[in-house]
Amino acid sequence: MKGLRTQENNNFIKFFEIVQNEAAKSGKVFFLDCEEGHDGSVDGMEVCNLSGWLIPTDKANEFEALWKNEEEDDKWSDFFGFVSWKDENGLKIVFE
Repeated sequence: MKGLRTQENNNFIKFFEIVQNEAAKSGKVFFLDCEEGHDGSVDGMEVCNLSGWLIPTDKANEFEALWKNEEEDDKWSDFFGFVSWKDENGLKIVFE
């Protein structure tokens, strides 16, 4: 799945798909750096806060080439941020 470097279990992938769908609503793709705690379970999904890069769709392929190889380039630092979740009568994703 785009935005993931490692193989994850299906319950996390369901959560990550929701994160990607929320990112897509603003014309972006989320690339995961790491999990940031606040682990939980919502509707059978494994959820947690995340950190990573929220990249405009038209720049995603350029960024992905560096990200997959774990190369760093300060040009992308402004796109780094956090994803948090809330269970408010269903899962809510917040990009910070």
